[in-house]
Amino acid sequence: MDIHDGNSGSLVGSGNQFVASKVNTGFQSGGQGSLVLVNDAPNLDVTELTIEAWIRFNTINGHNMPYVWKGDSGGTNLTTPYGIGINGPFGVSVSPNGVVSGTPGPGKVVVTLSDSVVDHVILSNTTLVVATFYHVALTVDGSKVRIYISGSLDTEIGQIVTLFNSNFPLQVGSLISALGPNFFPGPIDELTMYNRALSAAEIQSIFNAGSAGKCQ
Repeated sequence: MDIHDGNSGSLVGSGNQFVASKVNTGFQSGGQGSLVLVNDAPNLDVTELTIEAWIRFNTINGHNMPYVWKGDSGGTNLTTPYGIGINGPFGVSVSPNGVVSGTPGPGKVVVTLSDSVVDHVILSNTTLVVATFYHVALTVDGSKVRIYISGSLDTEIGQIVTLFNSNFPLQVGSLISALGPNFFPGPIDELTMYNRALSAAEIQSIFNAGSAGKCQ
């Protein structure tokens, strides 16, 4: 549910549920094709953004474990302006023009940005641990891309693509396609997207709120 901008999502697929999470309850995918689907809208087309949430993955599965994606159902990088998830055991893939920043590894945060011609995949320095809650924030400000983990800056790198406007829906917890193990195996709580890059102090404040939640 979106309590601010009207981008309410609908449940798609089977097995999804709301489970005990960091702040009250969070959404958990039931597997591939089990997700929250948010229809495309003008306010989802941004050139600067923050995506932040409390996440916990219960296992490492598949190629990648996306929890936010705004591209096609097959996970093609050049179809999404932005996406974030956890890297799986088989590294990352990019288009012929693609750029990878960082070292792939199971449990690392993986960010995908694209201008529809070049895709930029960025990996966190930190490897997250199974069955542990983390607050993860991604900021894109037109100059720098930053990943924050549990309130602290983990990765900062120059932005090399300008986010384009995608007509695909926003997918939370899994890709729409029922093919392949592209889903996030754990709760996603207090997921929020902003049309600007939050400051380090703002992200630290959200993390410090902990289980009380930023909206309480």
